[in-house]
Amino acid sequence: MKKGLFLIISFCISSQMVFPIETHAGAIYHLGHGINVGVSTQQDISGKIACSLVAAALFSKIAYDMSWHNSYACRVCVLSKMVQVALEEKAEGFLREPEILEQILTLELWLRNSYASWLTPWNWVASQKDAYHLVQGLALVVLYRPLLDSENVTGQEILRHARSACSTVSLYPLMYFGQELDRHIEFVKTEKAFADMLSGLSNIKYLLRQEKEYIDELQTYETHRLAKQLNTAVTIAGQNSGRRY
Repeated sequence: MKKGLFLIISFCISSQMVFPIETHAGAIYHLGHGINVGVSTQQDISGKIACSLVAAALFSKIAYDMSWHNSYACRVCVLSKMVQVALEEKAEGFLREPEILEQILTLELWLRNSYASWLTPWNWVASQKDAYHLVQGLALVVLYRPLLDSENVTGQEILRHARSACSTVSLYPLMYFGQELDRHIEFVKTEKAFADMLSGLSNIKYLLRQEKEYIDELQTYETHRLAKQLNTAVTIAGQNSGRRY
């Protein structure tokens, strides 16, 4: 698995993008990746202002996201070097530090919401892709290495590890661990560097789903989700009933 990690750890690329904006009337505002906002000379002043505000808001969103690209990539690369050193020096305790786990899982979530979202195509750049692949490789190491190193891992061991690893990032650590496991299995299927982990991860998935505590947490989450939806619906209905038409 170390070999696979070292192959993935080579990713760390930065990129820049330019978003030209024309300001004369009737122009198309090129914001990148096929996102254009047009203003017709036939539109009234209010329409032009509305389009200008939309364009400004969208451009601000893109510029904000772009400003984080290098930050994400650099933070992931720093963490990868720290993990690599820990593996070389056999400092297994470092990989189980709550701070390291939280940083890696949080960065993975941010990059998934950034690079893997179809709503933000301006994030589909090489640096985001490489950083996302790298952080998934790091997550594979810190989340599953202790379980894969166990000769006869049990469901209870998986539950204990899942709670320890994911309690800092989710109120439902077992469910979160299970969701991450599903995503990582799909990732491993496409990455030859981690192909030897597929069997072990599939076994962990099978054992996790047999545990009553895992099933109970899923049911608890669903109960809370439905209760929240009901409370929201009741609140909205109450607000609407108090309006005068």
